[in-house]
Amino acid sequence: MLRALGARRRRRRIYALLLALLAGALGFAGCLPIWIAAAPRQPLPIHGSLTSVPRPDPHLRVMTWNIAHGRGRAFHQLLAATPRIEQTLQRIGERIAEQRVDLVALQEVDAASWWSGGFDHLERLRRADPPRLATRGLLADGLGLHYGTAILSRLPLRDARSLVWAAGWYAPAKGATIARVQLSPSRAVTFVSLHLHFAASSRREHHLAQLIDRLANAPRPLVVAGDFNGGWVDGAGVVARIAEALELRCIDPAHSAPTHPATGTTIDWILWSTPLELVDARVLAHDLSDHRPVVVELRWGQ
Repeated sequence: MLRALGARRRRRRIYALLLALLAGALGFAGCLPIWIAAAPRQPLPIHGSLTSVPRPDPHLRVMTWNIAHGRGRAFHQLLAATPRIEQTLQRIGERIAEQRVDLVALQEVDAASWWSGGFDHLERLRRADPPRLATRGLLADGLGLHYGTAILSRLPLRDARSLVWAAGWYAPAKGATIARVQLSPSRAVTFVSLHLHFAASSRREHHLAQLIDRLANAPRPLVVAGDFNGGWVDGAGVVARIAEALELRCIDPAHSAPTHPATGTTIDWILWSTPLELVDARVLAHDLSDHRPVVVELRWGQ
């Protein structure tokens, strides 16, 4: 009996050690991007080609989705096997196709990285049916980790740029991918895929000022979509501040559905300027990320 009790204690110690090692590995992997922030790149490459650009009406369907490095609902991408990540990305591609969106703002989308299967997630999504154009601004680029914000489009893209805010000891780099999207020979929009930090409030104030300054003179109309890590009034009024400074509109904040189920909060938003007008908006219920995608249909008004 004493021998069996000793064996159980040894097993518990081994399990505790393994859990501690796993927690340490995840913590180390989570901290790596703090020291490997990418530099802004101008211009960004645009991948893919379009065979046709049908524009039957002046409507524009836009989606934003933080795809969480393809891990699905796993606690961390290191805990998700490569086949699971591939399956998750395939399903994400299918959901995007089902919504027949023209533009997709993606956040936490990886190039080939050792912690998420070692293959390019954006390229996999770009080649899904139907194939699209894609451009990406890397926020982390080094030590085998390459990820950031990106844009998928079934419309022509040009003048793609990245905006990267430096990392701090407590906050990995965040930023945006910005591009011009040609709706027709005479109509174009400036489209932004944005990712703000959830905790670095003092640094975020500086980032917001830079973002507003960068977009103040951008050609209109302007569409800003992404993971704001804040709501209309919470998080120092992140969304309200951007909307007011850039004269943007959004879904009625009082009736916006939660986009982050774990906290029951709305932190993923799509904002737009005139002459674009809202036709429809919805938050899609999926379990393919810890964020739910937002889809907005806009039309070119008077």
